[in-house]
Amino acid sequence: MRTFLIASLLCFLQPPHAQEAPRIVSLGSSVTEILYALGVQDQIVAVDSGSQFPEAAKSLPKVGYVRTLSAEGLLSLQPKLIIGTTEAGPPQTLAYLREAGVDCLIVPEEHSLEGVEKKITAIGGRLGRTDEAQALVQQLQEAKGKLAALPATQPKVVFVSSRGANGMMAAGTDTAAHAMLTLAGAKNVADTYKGYKPLSAEYLTVAEPDVIVTGKRTLETSGGLKAFLKHPALENTPAGKNKRVVALDDIYLLGFGPRAGQAALELSEAIRK
Repeated sequence: MRTFLIASLLCFLQPPHAQEAPRIVSLGSSVTEILYALGVQDQIVAVDSGSQFPEAAKSLPKVGYVRTLSAEGLLSLQPKLIIGTTEAGPPQTLAYLREAGVDCLIVPEEHSLEGVEKKITAIGGRLGRTDEAQALVQQLQEAKGKLAALPATQPKVVFVSSRGANGMMAAGTDTAAHAMLTLAGAKNVADTYKGYKPLSAEYLTVAEPDVIVTGKRTLETSGGLKAFLKHPALENTPAGKNKRVVALDDIYLLGFGPRAGQAALELSEAIRK
């Protein structure tokens, strides 16, 4: 009896990641990046379709688009823990999963470095990876210090994205793109409206952006830089005439994961060249 009690106590005292590792489903590109950065990638059994980084995540089973999840599909994976952001849904799917006994950790999706720190801290704490989480937070804080020391001048920038059938759109406020431009010390010339709106030649002629920022995917689907700049709303802007286009990986730029501070610094340098 005494031996059994000692064994039970030793098991209880084991650190969380020394116990049986949970089967994790990751919902959201930033969550997936955080899990890999924390070193728990071997516990991930599936991710959402938007989780494309790191490269190894592409080969994992997919559960579909993060906002339109199927409870049956998720349960078939027999997860012990589902980690996602507030973008995951629909709400009834998450409620069903909880009723089925699946542990769900849902963290706020905030487009800020402080928001990334909160996600990392919450996920690291839940998985017993507090030291690893603190190291990632420290990197973000160092980036914040460098960003705070940026020159006061704000280059005039527009963020352009291809939105399928809606064509080329410019990012206004309340978007990840606006948040990243602001972090990088840029002036978003489309800050007079919220969300995304179709590119307007009339609007951008007056706004006169000096730099166009876009994702590499948009540049590729447009047929390359030359074709991209032929868009009538872009070709006559100062940025278009001078071919001042900065294209970065979409998830790196807009994902607000562990690399967000690095992305903001790289963008800041690129728009000031």
